[in-house]
Amino acid sequence: MRIFLVLLTICGILCAKDSATTKLSYKTYTLGENAFLYLASAQEGAKGKARFLFAGLDGAVRQSCRLGEQERYFSNDTDAPSEGEFMCGETLKARFAHGALENVQWNGRKIAPESREFRVERATFTHKRRKTSMSITALCSDDSTIQNVLQKAYDMPYQCATMPQAFSKAAQEALKDDVFEDNEVYDASFLLEIVYFDSKRIVFEEITSSYTGGAHASHVYDLRTFSRNGEELELANSLVPQNLPKLKQRLLQEVKRYGSAAFVDENSSDFDVSKIIAPAYNGIAFLYQPYEILPYSFGAPRLIISYDEAAQYFAPEIFKQALAR
Repeated sequence: MRIFLVLLTICGILCAKDSATTKLSYKTYTLGENAFLYLASAQEGAKGKARFLFAGLDGAVRQSCRLGEQERYFSNDTDAPSEGEFMCGETLKARFAHGALENVQWNGRKIAPESREFRVERATFTHKRRKTSMSITALCSDDSTIQNVLQKAYDMPYQCATMPQAFSKAAQEALKDDVFEDNEVYDASFLLEIVYFDSKRIVFEEITSSYTGGAHASHVYDLRTFSRNGEELELANSLVPQNLPKLKQRLLQEVKRYGSAAFVDENSSDFDVSKIIAPAYNGIAFLYQPYEILPYSFGAPRLIISYDEAAQYFAPEIFKQALAR
């Protein structure tokens, strides 16, 4: 019994799970024939407020939505608003409160749209060794279809019930005892979060960060697109080679929006078309790393090209499967 208690204490130190589990909700509202709204929100703890994350329209009108002045809230849910005026251009207006939409007006007409949702739980697991640590923020879902996609994204079998054991072990494996010196300071983390979903696809943002001293941590970003059946869609491989020069110039036009803050301009020889590509609600996103085209304060910028325009840059069959809506 004493040995069991000692082992339990050690596991509590080395395989710690954050006390607060965040519950994520992804709702699909049916607004009319072939018109849908996708809305994501987060609630930390049983009594926490539901906070807006992101939303977008799909159908005849394709665009991102916003709550108040902001169009997108990232992984820091506690800074996201819990209520406010919700709008998608002039097409849809409503009020967001308690994790849902109220007083919905679609094309100037008040409606009571039907909705369905899938839920995801998020928790963080950390392994520590002397002055080093590895944290993995993991997702799970009781929806078998979504859980299948999550298992493919993490490339490991697990369920919500086994998530603590699976990801505590993964954090430990990522921080082998023989990798770091005794006095070396090293903190690393891995985060996977959903940043887009529709009836066919789910897009994850993957963020790997490490800190060894200095002004800030180093971050590497990725966007990964999966179909609902768990197939990962490699979008960069479908770019049409002969159209890449034209696409490069088009992306540089988007960089100009940042003015003097940008590190590149139309004469930059070291600017390339990003290979990190994913659907967004207002177009196709091309993601760049911090410092690649803009200062660190801009994070990982996304250059957006509308769906109609982007079609010419991708192989037609791949575009239809992976990007067209």
